[in-house]
Amino acid sequence: MRVACPIRHPSAKFIHMLIARFAISAISILSLGGTITIASPAPNRPASIESHEAPRTEQADRTSESQGSEVQPDTAPASPIVKSRTVRVGFQTMEGQAAPNSAELWFTADHGRTWTKAHDATLESGAVRCALPGDGEYGLFLVLHNDAGPSSDAPKPGIAPQTFIRVDATSPEVQLLSLAADPDFPVNREVHLRWRAADAALADRPVAIDWRTEASKTYRRIADGLPDISAYRWTVPGEVSGRVEIRLTARDRAGNVGQYVSDRLLITADGARVRGAEESAAGRDLADSRAAVEGIGVKNPLLAPAEPIPAERLTPAGEPDAGATRVDVKTSRDAKKRFDLGTYHRLRGEYDLAVVRLREALKLDPNMVDAWHDLGGILILQGRQEDAERAFKTALAKAPQHVPSLRGLALVQARRGDYNSARKTLDDVLAASPDDVEGLLASGDVALFSGDRESAREAWTRAAAHAASDPDARRRAEKRLELYPPRPAVAAP
Repeated sequence: MRVACPIRHPSAKFIHMLIARFAISAISILSLGGTITIASPAPNRPASIESHEAPRTEQADRTSESQGSEVQPDTAPASPIVKSRTVRVGFQTMEGQAAPNSAELWFTADHGRTWTKAHDATLESGAVRCALPGDGEYGLFLVLHNDAGPSSDAPKPGIAPQTFIRVDATSPEVQLLSLAADPDFPVNREVHLRWRAADAALADRPVAIDWRTEASKTYRRIADGLPDISAYRWTVPGEVSGRVEIRLTARDRAGNVGQYVSDRLLITADGARVRGAEESAAGRDLADSRAAVEGIGVKNPLLAPAEPIPAERLTPAGEPDAGATRVDVKTSRDAKKRFDLGTYHRLRGEYDLAVVRLREALKLDPNMVDAWHDLGGILILQGRQEDAERAFKTALAKAPQHVPSLRGLALVQARRGDYNSARKTLDDVLAASPDDVEGLLASGDVALFSGDRESAREAWTRAAAHAASDPDARRRAEKRLELYPPRPAVAAP
């Protein structure tokens, strides 16, 4: 299917130009599954972009710029997302013109500051095919030739692209953070799962959970339409026994699917157990359960386990916090009990109850920085970004260099697209703890989202170098460096 935009009657001046030059008449985005219009028609614009995979729409109608307009780098046009690096740029020419006999396709990765000619561009019937270098957003500029001449001059630095496309051939990364049988499994047959999924462009509510037994070849759905970071309590059917395989899948906007498969769950007549090192979160000793929400998302690894904070770090000696409230020993112990109960509910995925208990703890002891941080992390999981931001800022008002709360605040800022603020907050993280691996990973991610791949790679490289004692963090840093290699040198036009 092709959607074409109506063409206005050309003026006399434009008619003269058509006689002298070849012209392109319309612009739209094509896929094998149909056509998505992304701009109004304009002379010398490519008609369509076609990928071997249908693009998932992440675009809105936008007014096309006139050919030769200067770049406005701060205005990033919405782009269709495709998962094939080989694309076809379709075109329509003005009625009555001879067909083109050659074509040039130019692309830019920096909104027209520099241009590269695609040397493998192949002219086909109504389209030009080429392969783009890799994942990322590209501006495209098509120049067609026939005996009347070119449709336009080749683009020079500062010329705006005719259209944009985002290539995403990378599948989401999915991690199973915990898998545990409920302590009362013989009664309720509940299994608790926690996960996170990450990608540069995750779909909305992208996660699905499936299961199957060793004897079955077919997966059965547990739930779908789940958030990228969340928890789920699955009631295992009564007839199921033996080893159970659980599969988590996540989809991004381009249609790539990543998955994580675990076969560690064993259902027996006496109950259920999970093989391996993962322990039941619900069965942990509350006295040791002071960790806050664990690192959230590969693309936003900003929340990490809270560190025990010595009292002297909360309030400098001889300089009491103006907003501090004196708390007696008994009240402090009661607050700690509420905090531990909040941690217990959080680890079970009972976030509403966890919020209630943490707020009770903070009412008793407003200076409990760990509780403010944990509260912020849970509010993020519930999608309450503004409330989470207030919680992190309250923690930082009491302990300005509390690294986990700084990471949490940066996560909130990044999620709302305020990358400048997120970068400044992460600078504070690294000023307080220069070798903080999660801070370095997050700093690189935010730099990437801001379009600064060089700074992103520098931060990830530092993270990998400092992650000798954390194999998971090192793997995540190396994975980012693999997915986002240095940009190729730009050839002169």
